Amino acid sequence: LSTTASLLTAGPKRSDDLSLQWKRRTILTTEATFPHLRRRLEVVDMQETDLCPIDAAIDAISCKNQELRTYIDRVPMSSTSTNSRSGGTQRRIRAQPETNTQSGSREPTNIPFLMDMHLQGALLTTVNAGPMAYAEAFLKLENQINFPSEKVARLRELFL
Repeated sequence: LSTTASLLTAGPKRSDDLSLQWKRRTILTTEATFPHLRRRLEVVDMQETDLCPIDAAIDAISCKNQELRTYIDRVPMSSTSTNSRSGGTQRRIRAQPETNTQSGSREPTNIPFLMDMHLQGALLTTVNAGPMAYAEAFLKLENQINFPSEKVARLRELFL
């Protein structure tokens, strides 16, 4: 039901080097599902999974991609055009937020604002290392030899 993740490094010292940081994921299973009438539920099972540094990077980038996709899918498109380089489609997002026409109110929706916040958090990171640090730690040619090639290829795909 609940998932938490914490970053670990092997040894007694903490490190800012992403190529050394492991991620521990803890999954708690409760006796019932939330929402529930009671505020607290008994934990009946706890599973911990350790992700190696490149798996932690793949997990972080794929989670951020999925989060951004959910916002992109919610934002109204002004048009869909063909991307000549990749042959795919490209969304153009309106700069002005639309009004909520389904409920009849003239209040603007907050989706473009929330999407802007998430994009800034993904690209202009001030607290977390961000995607560029993952790319430097795992996708540089001199660093790629330290990790399995199929995992490096998977991480590279997530950046595209």
